[in-house]
Amino acid sequence: MSARQRSLDADMMRRLAGDPGEWLSCDDCFRLLDIYVDAAIRDETGPELTAMANHLATCQACREEAQTLVQLAAADSGVDERQAFVRLGIPAV
Repeated sequence: MSARQRSLDADMMRRLAGDPGEWLSCDDCFRLLDIYVDAAIRDETGPELTAMANHLATCQACREEAQTLVQLAAADSGVDERQAFVRLGIPAV
């Protein structure tokens, strides 16, 4: 049986070789995500976003959950969701 080989692109190499800094597990992210989204919607300084931003930048499942929560919370609050996406450091949907 042969292993499938895949080359690493520059972004993958940067993430593997770089300093992870502060980070969260997916469980931590899902537990805290509503707090971060609420703070981003209200434009509050809120909790430190570094660990959350690091996690959301590398985890597609958590990033998609954050995007959905931002859309729902922004609609409920009458707030422009694009600003919340910027505050959380994630791309708009």
